[in-house]
Amino acid sequence: MVAGHSPLLERIGEGDEEIAKDNAMIARAGLFPWVNASLSQTLLAHQPQATCGIATVPVSQQNFLAYSINVHQTLYDFQRTASRYAAGRTLVDTQKLDTQKVRNLAVIEFALGYYDLLG
Repeated sequence: MVAGHSPLLERIGEGDEEIAKDNAMIARAGLFPWVNASLSQTLLAHQPQATCGIATVPVSQQNFLAYSINVHQTLYDFQRTASRYAAGRTLVDTQKLDTQKVRNLAVIEFALGYYDLLG
């Protein structure tokens, strides 16, 4: 029965491997810094001014840019991220073994069917 469905089971197993690899990469992303950048522009209809006696003094530019860059790096999280990544890699290895098991079962089923046909 397994030999008849082995291509389907094999594809499902390979898909599970890909999902496990992606999950491991997502877990690994916690080890890297992340960067957040923003940029904004302010356009005022009139330039802000302050009056000091008889003189008017501009307090700000009429048009100006503002920007910020934030970098976040986790220094130590008590091995939480590293253990999640290790668990993800272990899951990838497990999925590879499961796929190999399906292939081996398909070969065994085929061989048994062939020997039954001969004998």
